[in-house]
Amino acid sequence: MAVRSPAISVVLTNFDRLSYLKQSVASVRAQTFRDWELIVVDGGSSDGSREWLRKQRGLQAALLSGNPGPAALMNEGVGRARGRLVAFLESDDYWLARHLEAMVGAFDDRRAQIVHCGCRFVGESGRLLNVLDGTGRMLRQENAVDPVFTSLTGSPTPVLLSLAMMRKSLFSAVGPFDESFRWLASDMDFYYKTAQRWGQDAFRFVDEVLAVRRRHPGQLSRLLLQVPRGRWPRRRAWTARQKQSLLDMVCFYRRHERVVARVLAKSARPLRKGRKQGGPVRPRKRAQGPQARLERRDRL
Repeated sequence: MAVRSPAISVVLTNFDRLSYLKQSVASVRAQTFRDWELIVVDGGSSDGSREWLRKQRGLQAALLSGNPGPAALMNEGVGRARGRLVAFLESDDYWLARHLEAMVGAFDDRRAQIVHCGCRFVGESGRLLNVLDGTGRMLRQENAVDPVFTSLTGSPTPVLLSLAMMRKSLFSAVGPFDESFRWLASDMDFYYKTAQRWGQDAFRFVDEVLAVRRRHPGQLSRLLLQVPRGRWPRRRAWTARQKQSLLDMVCFYRRHERVVARVLAKSARPLRKGRKQGGPVRPRKRAQGPQARLERRDRL
């Protein structure tokens, strides 16, 4: 007798985050939508995560011998998934109880390939730092929305991995996450390729806060922001992971430079009245003083 496949496969990736992993797993188990399977992919953790996962029932643990990077962990989970939909969750984030229930309904539109939602950002202590919703605005503009991504997808907000659900068939059409991106940009590369193939119709946004993302020093997406106070570090002061993360972003924009250039050209501001085409552009005077330097540092 054939085993019935679940509607949704949840792929949860982890590396040395046992203190957060327990809450992430608990948030999946607390979902109001019950037709799911949980696949936890661990990239060689040494903090007790693997031992804890071996004791858990009701989940499938894929324990890799090393940490090949987020893209490889996600591909491992997708390869084991049996559901027609795949939802991703990073172990330092967690979902609210209606996350899956609210997201799955958006796939009633057959054109939808990727669905995402709003979220709250909290610090390590749980203090609210920011809110991302359908307005595209935040309490603090620390995460600027990529204008190129907005133009390609029509989405008012970025598609963050822990907020995303997609059809499993999409991986047959677009391919897996590119593992040549060691730490960053593999998910953005996947979204760009999806947008170039299907356009804005492939993306749907559920305008509801359904997840919580943590901000902490070890977060991959913040590696390039961890620089000495007041100035960008000298190259020799960078960690190996920071160097590779920067290289990932450079490779990403080189791969998609034609798309980026075309979108930016369309969104370029028109010339101000009275200014001639090709005329000299006067540089803006840079504000000086300690307060101005602090504001510039905060914008980095």
